[in-house]
Amino acid sequence: MNKKLILFFSFLINQLIAQNSFGQRVNINEIYYSIPFFQSNDVIESPDHGYVMAGANAFINGGDFIIAKTDSLGAIEWVSGGNRFDGINGDSHISSLVYYDNYYYLLGNCQPVFGHNYYLYIVKCDLMGNIIWDKIIDTAYTWGKRIRKTSDGNFIILGTKADTMGYSRPWISKMDTAGNLTSTVSLYYPLTYTVTDLISINSSFNSKMVICAMAGQYIGPILHQVSMVSCFDSTGYIYWSYTTSDTSGNGIVKLLYDSNYVYAGQFYSYNLNAPGHYKSAVLKFDTLGNLIWKKEMNSLLYHGVGYSACLAKTDHAVIAAFDGLHIVEMDTAGIERWTLEQDTFPYGLSAMIINYKNELVLTGYFKFQAGHPWYSFLVSVTDTAFTSIPEYESNILNIFPNPF
Repeated sequence: MNKKLILFFSFLINQLIAQNSFGQRVNINEIYYSIPFFQSNDVIESPDHGYVMAGANAFINGGDFIIAKTDSLGAIEWVSGGNRFDGINGDSHISSLVYYDNYYYLLGNCQPVFGHNYYLYIVKCDLMGNIIWDKIIDTAYTWGKRIRKTSDGNFIILGTKADTMGYSRPWISKMDTAGNLTSTVSLYYPLTYTVTDLISINSSFNSKMVICAMAGQYIGPILHQVSMVSCFDSTGYIYWSYTTSDTSGNGIVKLLYDSNYVYAGQFYSYNLNAPGHYKSAVLKFDTLGNLIWKKEMNSLLYHGVGYSACLAKTDHAVIAAFDGLHIVEMDTAGIERWTLEQDTFPYGLSAMIINYKNELVLTGYFKFQAGHPWYSFLVSVTDTAFTSIPEYESNILNIFPNPF
């Protein structure tokens, strides 16, 4: 890469660290040039308080998945990945991962034969990223989205599966530590929905679960994003669904203080002051699916999706925008408490967590310009408002009584 370009962006990183406002401090700001084409889709904290990122190889036709481990300061310790696919005869990528009992469990999808169907793909790795086993689950047209740990030592996996009519349906299954799917639920809706996130009430496959998803729907001649949040049980019975035609998004979080939900997303703005731009939006609704309020994030105008929602204090949520490093904390009324905005670097966020030091940790990937490789990054932000929770609970959000 051009040395001047590297120096220029290094300068911008230093500016970001020095200029962040509202009392927030950026502690880690790493870009992994040593792993070109790595698209980091998820991050978790490792047992030694480093970080493990997993995702895809974005080189030309793709390739096999990538998993990378860093220390607590973001420095790479090892990089590993799959050895089944070469990007020509087939490829794979990982969307989500969890840690359990000295192993990492990864969920994604693969294309065993290039140009053919996608299948669910599950991988178990040791603490050095070595593959213990990997499995291609014979479910054609299935995309794995989220893997969550349950209180009985098993997992819930969430995905999207196309049916025989060509509609994509939310698809949830229970999985044991050997990668066997023991129960499967498909939810049926009148539209083709792509699932984006999942929480489980009381961390059990047999308890009620909540998902968020989005779909495209033509309203007249215009294609609108339709967003849906649903509460259902392990039989597929849907207790309620909340649907909106102007917001789609990727984050849902259950607030501790009153068992309500906050849903972060985006909508297409037709405002005369900002025509044709995506804006971030946040919705709050109760456990019966009734909307309490909806807030447009004016501070995140032009910055794409309110991509992820993460626990902060018991009565606050943290929202991060997709385009650029834009983070907002909101209170229970949807009022912004603080905003960290930096336009000096082209971030594209994928996931965020809270680590044991109460720091907000974010990962994702970007490219400097068209034709350049993708690069992954890791950023951590300190603020006294963040509240850490036990590791296994942080993945499943199992820290509140069952409100049903």
